[in-house]
Amino acid sequence: MNKRKKKKQIQTMLVNLTDREFFLSRSYYEDISKTVRWLGQRQDICLVLDYNEKEEADIAYTNGKKLYLNTANQITRILPERTDKIKSHKGFAAHECGHLRFSDFNRRGRYLGGFLKWLVYPNPPEARLSYEKKAWEEMKGYLKSHNLVAAMVIKETAAHINNLLEDVYIESCMCREYQGSIQNNLQRNAEIMLSHIPTEAERRAQKSNGLTIMQDMLLRYARAGDTEAETAYSRQYRSRLNACKKIIDEAVVSDDPDIRYTATNRLMLKLWKYIKQTIKTVERKLKNEIAGLSEDELKKRVQDYLKRVLIWLALSEVPGYAEGHSGPELEIEGWNGDLDGSGGTQTQTAPNEELREELEQMRKEQRTERGETEDDSESMEELEDLFRQLAEELCGQDDERNLQRKLQQEADEMKLEGVHKESMIKVHRQEEIPVSMEKEYRQAAPEIMRVAKKLEDAVEEVLKRRDGGTMSGLYLGKRLCRGELYRQDDKVFEREIQPEEGFSIAFAVLLDISGSMYTNDRIKYAKKAGLVLYTFCKDLEIPIMLYGHTTHFLSNGQEVVDIHSYADFDSVDNQDHLRIMGIKTGGCNRDGVALRFVGKKLLERQEELKILLQISDGQPNAQDYEGEAAKKDLQEAKRDLEKRGIKLFTAAIGDDRKLIEEIYTNGYLNISDLKKMPTKLGGLITRFIR
Repeated sequence: MNKRKKKKQIQTMLVNLTDREFFLSRSYYEDISKTVRWLGQRQDICLVLDYNEKEEADIAYTNGKKLYLNTANQITRILPERTDKIKSHKGFAAHECGHLRFSDFNRRGRYLGGFLKWLVYPNPPEARLSYEKKAWEEMKGYLKSHNLVAAMVIKETAAHINNLLEDVYIESCMCREYQGSIQNNLQRNAEIMLSHIPTEAERRAQKSNGLTIMQDMLLRYARAGDTEAETAYSRQYRSRLNACKKIIDEAVVSDDPDIRYTATNRLMLKLWKYIKQTIKTVERKLKNEIAGLSEDELKKRVQDYLKRVLIWLALSEVPGYAEGHSGPELEIEGWNGDLDGSGGTQTQTAPNEELREELEQMRKEQRTERGETEDDSESMEELEDLFRQLAEELCGQDDERNLQRKLQQEADEMKLEGVHKESMIKVHRQEEIPVSMEKEYRQAAPEIMRVAKKLEDAVEEVLKRRDGGTMSGLYLGKRLCRGELYRQDDKVFEREIQPEEGFSIAFAVLLDISGSMYTNDRIKYAKKAGLVLYTFCKDLEIPIMLYGHTTHFLSNGQEVVDIHSYADFDSVDNQDHLRIMGIKTGGCNRDGVALRFVGKKLLERQEELKILLQISDGQPNAQDYEGEAAKKDLQEAKRDLEKRGIKLFTAAIGDDRKLIEEIYTNGYLNISDLKKMPTKLGGLITRFIR
């Protein structure tokens, strides 16, 4: 395809691309993943991108191990331009990275889990006023009586309030450290959320309760401070918010996470009137439903109901991963959760003044409309690069689909005869590469690259014949090599090697991936060997294809030969090294069909030297295809391929040398020891090339 046609194809794809396709693409995943690794300062976080347009769907969350981002969340979806949506996603990614950097997931897990164990961590709240003391006695009474409905309402309320405080704290930390586009992206998302908080009248029209209205007010104040919107609320809500403001201000600028748990407990006393009303409503509504339910069933029923009636706004949720897990709990000094302990003021370190200043700046900006910044225009260049990468990825996917169709057409046109006439061929080629394969490849790559480099060293002479250069360490010659004059074995001469005109190589690797290859990890060694050869050839710009073969049966009993294209001469998306990681075993093996199919493709190449390496356990086995019949068929295929110029040799996994030699007569190679493989493969390659 010429450049003009390719450019037009890319432009057409970008115009027709849906948000779902864009945001769930591999290029976009890699871009967000890079942001997460940089901001979160972690390489082991599992990023999950989703596209869920439901109003109740999660926006984003992290538990310290996984970071989830819904790219179709209700805040991002409001934005009309795709570039703004990308900035919103990066704002959410930065927010979750703030939790990774500055939140303590073990503490949060133990804090929230405590309510369902009838405990209040880190200690009972300090009840200073008479209504607070009454509130604490009532809350304590619910917990001491093991009232599960009450405990669930208290837990969900505490989770939301604490998350609200933690969100403001971690965003202040991130904005202090990353001013510019990161700060702007964080604050844009918060501005959108604040602008869409329903009024008291709207909440009442939705039949929301007082607890939901108070949570709206706490959220707005924590993020934006005092605003005009506050004056529109009834006096009872304004009065209760005023009682909470100082607690909020102290909690969001402290570097001590326990301060926010203590503040949450105190805020629940302030809001107890509304929490108690919610408990009674839930008990009344579910009275007839919960009779006879187990404890776990009751928890789920209450939680599902609360999700429907408590519509609380938040940028994300932070479910502590210790919550509900069965492992040993982390002991935290001073956290006994005893309900009868004396509530006391949490030892407060001096507020972080830098965070206080950052908070005031954040609140000021939440109340004012900000225009585009110079940093925003600079980030547009990065977005244009992302669009280009994505378009190229999609073009590559289109080309890969065309390649798969072409391969299947070739298979359909291939006439199967003799012992294979009742079979058919199905070609497989993976289009979308999951992230798990990339992770697996990164783990395997160092070893593979080391072995591939040793293989290059083993065929150094061959490479010089191809590329030209200087060969040193010779007994005879017209020119002394200055770097070798110290040698005592008289190999002190060197000579120039001219590139051999027309000297070229093409490689094909055929893997037996039948069920028998699973035994003793044979497929593991075969996969590594194939990946080494692929890496070796790609590094030296040698064309290579790597296929696997197995079988399965249709419902009518017909046998299908499955040929998997893991690496192909015509691949365009540069993902074949990842496809190789997806090799799996299963079924039987009709070697003769696969050998002829791959051989036919190799014969179509223009290179001077064509090498086909077959990796197998030496046990051909399929329907009416084994023993002498299979042996005779494979010998016939070998003779035909070699007669037409293909150099064929077979590498065996394990101790099946005798069977391999009986079928192929030569070319046996045991490659189960990866350390010895370069020398063995290098020797065979050199022998064929000579």
